[in-house]
Amino acid sequence: MDENSEPSIFEVMVNVAEAKRRDVGRSIIRLDTETFKKLDIRTGDIIEIKGSSRTTAAIVWPSYSEDKGKGIIRMDGRIRKNAGVSLGEKIIVRKANEKIAREITLAPTNMRITSGDPYVESFIKRKLLNYPLTQGDLVYIPIGIAREVPFTVISTKPTGVVVIKKNTILKVAEESEWETKSMPIIMYEDIGGLDEEIREIQELIDYALCAPKLLDTLGVVPPKGILLYGPSGCGKTLLAKAIPNETACFFKHVNGPELITRFYGDSEKLIRAVFEEAQKNAPSIIFIDHIDSVASRITKEIKGFEENIVTQLLALMDGVTSLRKVLVIGATNRINAMDPAFRRPGRFDREIEIGIPDEQGRKEILKIHTQKLPLSEDVNLDKIANQIKGFVGADIAALVREAAIIAIQRILPDVELKEPSEIDSVFVELQEMLNVPTKRDDILKRMAVRQADFEQAERKIRKDYDKDSALDYIQRISKIYDEISFYKISTKTGVPIDVLEDLIEESLLKGEIQGKIRSGILKFKTKE
Repeated sequence: MDENSEPSIFEVMVNVAEAKRRDVGRSIIRLDTETFKKLDIRTGDIIEIKGSSRTTAAIVWPSYSEDKGKGIIRMDGRIRKNAGVSLGEKIIVRKANEKIAREITLAPTNMRITSGDPYVESFIKRKLLNYPLTQGDLVYIPIGIAREVPFTVISTKPTGVVVIKKNTILKVAEESEWETKSMPIIMYEDIGGLDEEIREIQELIDYALCAPKLLDTLGVVPPKGILLYGPSGCGKTLLAKAIPNETACFFKHVNGPELITRFYGDSEKLIRAVFEEAQKNAPSIIFIDHIDSVASRITKEIKGFEENIVTQLLALMDGVTSLRKVLVIGATNRINAMDPAFRRPGRFDREIEIGIPDEQGRKEILKIHTQKLPLSEDVNLDKIANQIKGFVGADIAALVREAAIIAIQRILPDVELKEPSEIDSVFVELQEMLNVPTKRDDILKRMAVRQADFEQAERKIRKDYDKDSALDYIQRISKIYDEISFYKISTKTGVPIDVLEDLIEESLLKGEIQGKIRSGILKFKTKE
């Protein structure tokens, strides 16, 4: 070491930041050159990451130029989950004293696998070669097209940070002894086109749950409620699945319609129980999906028990102000149907629109859904994003899945996939074919999803989507806004204004939408 250079430091504290999209799923972290020097590490070294609840490991790469001197560590959601840390949290990193794994036992988290199958164990081992692991980690094994099977690391010999090598004995248990979730773990990076909205939500969560005393000293009341609104399929529920994985707090997910019962007084009891549970487990978040079903506008037509539910929820939200570290998040695609009392300060303090994605948003969503797909060189995501105007996240997910099915049908012409759910039954057969070296290269080449596959998938999904998407967009937007211009509808859906005029007039006559046209603006009929 040079006489003038600083001595290496055993461990360094850094702030957790989100990984760039290109690094997601690669099991790498990024640190700046200053931290490299302090830890005396090189690119490709294994770093031990010590979170508040557990420790994991990952391979280190240099930071991006814009991160120089920021003292951050960029890691994807899977590594954050394994380390038990959240975005913005301070953690300790150090150079790992990794050992070669003599033996490691994995267990699937959402399926049964026959233990002792040499082919399965050999296949998984190949996927994990040189991969750093610790007991309790969740790892994902890719199989077939765009599908991964999650496994829990049950045990390692020796203990601590280990690396799988060719001589490692890998065993697979039939089912996990650990408590794991059967549903895929959703993180913020799995949601495209909503970067600004996610940033705002995370900041509000931090203010409400992590720094309420600091706000008190400044004379500022912490936010107590966030209302997410926008058309269906745009990502509100997906956000709800990501929030508990990105925050170190108790999370209660409730579907509004499930709180409505036919017995008098039971609904109010269910709602009170939700808030009591959140208070006992604070800091906590209550997420009420389809909140409009229990927060409807009080009118003469509303039934007595429904009015009681609304009144009870209002009272509980007022009570949140006296509680510490409890935040209520509601989601609706019918914001105009909600009672105005919920939208006053002290209840839902902030309203965030989760809208139909623009072209850049559609491209980001495409990147997320295609990142595990083998794509042909002729695939142009920019072109696809431009062609699918009006598509929301759910539509894009269906588009990519349909394109993958078309690619599989090209490989296995004898297999007829009439339903998307049948695609899973083909993966085992595909993997058996891929295990034959003489077939692997040809299969992988033919398996690549082509531009033509996306175009065929779009035609199949869209059918007469130009007009249908415009009508669907208008119906969705009528639940949120009082009026919208023909120009905005045309911009969002790609349908020419002259075609829109005929479509809207016809839809008004059929009663498919309620409203009237004035000077190029569609004014929706609102309920009093």
